[in-house]
Amino acid sequence: MATVELTKHLFTFFPALEGRRIEVEAATVADVIRALDRLAPGIAFYLCDERGRLRLHVNVFVGEERVRDRHRLSDPIAPDARISIFQALSGGSGDDEARSEEARGDDEGDGARRGSREGAR
Repeated sequence: MATVELTKHLFTFFPALEGRRIEVEAATVADVIRALDRLAPGIAFYLCDERGRLRLHVNVFVGEERVRDRHRLSDPIAPDARISIFQALSGGSGDDEARSEEARGDDEGDGARRGSREGAR
């Protein structure tokens, strides 16, 4: 079974997961999130938007590799994989731009912003 590790911040909202070893049977990242939602209802919507895509400030790693498919969450999961889910806590002047990118469905995030700024120079 794959082991899931969450940042401590998520336990604030999903205390049922705190202090327990989280193991799930999953073939893809989407399966992992569905399994977590069965253990802690509501976590799937906390991590993903209404289209099922990872939210802008959520990062998922399979082992040491960051998930590549943030839309369908189709990255494969080995039976003995370690899945790490992080929620970035952010603030400051960039938030408005980030929210507008999320609303447009732009999942490139900071890289797209940097690229557009560099292209404008």
